[in-house]
Amino acid sequence: MVDGGITGRIKVTRPNATRKKMTDKYKNKYRIPSTRLQNWDYGSNGAYFVTVCTQHREHYFGDIAQGVMKLSEIGKIVSKHHELY
Repeated sequence: MVDGGITGRIKVTRPNATRKKMTDKYKNKYRIPSTRLQNWDYGSNGAYFVTVCTQHREHYFGDIAQGVMKLSEIGKIVSKHHELY
């Protein structure tokens, strides 16, 4: 992508090179076992639990008051599109 339409340098990142550096640095010291089922096809249809983490744990999607979820405008949009699937 060129900033503001003016020709400039494009930074290309190479994920494999970065990944290699991380493995060299930590020698797999912090790897944990996968919690995924070995024989399950995660590309298939099914019910999945999804956790969305927001910056600074901000409540983008709404708040819970007296045990009831009160959706924000963004929460209403997400809910509407989620129900389509």
